[in-house]
Amino acid sequence: MSRKSIIDLSKEINVSRQAIHQRIKQEPLQSALKDSISYVGKKMFVDDEGVKLIKQAYFKKLPETIDEMDETVDRVDAKVDCIDSGIDTIDKQINDIDKEKPETSSSSSQNISVDNEIIKLLQQNINILQTQLDVKDKQIEELTSTVKNLSESINADRKNELVENFIDGNVKLIESESKKEGNFLQRIFKSKKNR
Repeated sequence: MSRKSIIDLSKEINVSRQAIHQRIKQEPLQSALKDSISYVGKKMFVDDEGVKLIKQAYFKKLPETIDEMDETVDRVDAKVDCIDSGIDTIDKQINDIDKEKPETSSSSSQNISVDNEIIKLLQQNINILQTQLDVKDKQIEELTSTVKNLSESINADRKNELVENFIDGNVKLIESESKKEGNFLQRIFKSKKNR
């Protein structure tokens, strides 16, 4: 069983290591990861099962959800196409019935009655399909909005991570420069004492 450090995991899923640490401290993830976390010195490692759980904690809301939404949108689009096709077929049937109506006949009142019943049924089918189409349009709109919100959230997380990395880099640079200056000053004062 392989292990992965939190730093490596954070790079892999594009989430800051601080955010991962915070998420790990929250229930139910904390209990689920109890046996999956190990330490080497102060460095935390997570086994494969723990990595899977952490990814699930993030991807329920982010990228996998977007993929699932894309699939759902595709399914809804297919249903909408099917409904549109059904509406077209029913419209065609109504037009065909209208064309086939005999203008004059001895049983025209019976034919008109039957035709009117068929038209009513077809119109009811059209109304049902139109209602379903409206519902699917609303679902697509909601999914599109959710995808947009998740995309904005992902971008914000990535920006935050870049800022954190930039700040970490600047702190390390300042620390290394202050050590160099300290060594320089120590050498100067040592050389004066030795004189």
